[in-house]
Amino acid sequence: MGRFDPAFRFYLDEADVNLRLAARGGLTAVVPGAEVHHAFAASERRRADRVPLSLYEIGRARRCSCAVMRPRRWGAARGGGAAERARLWRHMLRGRIGPFRMRALMAGLRAGWQEGLARRSEVTSLSGGTAGFAPLPGTGPRPGLWLVSDLQGRQEAEARALRESAAGRIVTLLVLSPGFRRHRNGFTGAFWLQTGGLHGRSDRKGPIFWRISAEKRSEKERQRLAGRRPVTGDSPTDR
Repeated sequence: MGRFDPAFRFYLDEADVNLRLAARGGLTAVVPGAEVHHAFAASERRRADRVPLSLYEIGRARRCSCAVMRPRRWGAARGGGAAERARLWRHMLRGRIGPFRMRALMAGLRAGWQEGLARRSEVTSLSGGTAGFAPLPGTGPRPGLWLVSDLQGRQEAEARALRESAAGRIVTLLVLSPGFRRHRNGFTGAFWLQTGGLHGRSDRKGPIFWRISAEKRSEKERQRLAGRRPVTGDSPTDR
């Protein structure tokens, strides 16, 4: 397909690629088992509490998407302002921003929209790609390891998870605490880490309260994740 269109410098670039692919009669494959964890942090565009510092790029990207991909949906993109306004209202009701700040952010959204009016796609200048997919170092089929710990043994378990990860394993560490705390799951940069209460919810569709032992809860969580990544069970002495 060549490369991403530079007109989409903020987001919607992958949507443009998919539409260009479809226009050539190609297909986009959906992989239901693929996992993407979207983290967030403070940046030049938002605060640590997710309050946006600017909506300019959002407005610009939406307008570019209408001009380049779907001209008939211009009105729908303008309607995106209502969604952003509703999001800002929620922040204001929580005391994170005031009305003047909300007004300034909406002005930035409109300014981005206007800037996007003058932007034209560079899709016609994109040349077809000749190189194939390049493998990402350190990825590919690898053995997995499932580790379980309580709060007291967490430090030791995390140290082992780091060692096993460095040895090439896909490590998942479950740290169970007493009580009903909801589980959190994420990637540390070296291994997968899931923390939460022994009786707490780990899946949005799962039960709010689990009446279960630590051994059975560990096995339930291991089975739940088995379809996503290798989670070979560890010996009882390592729990």
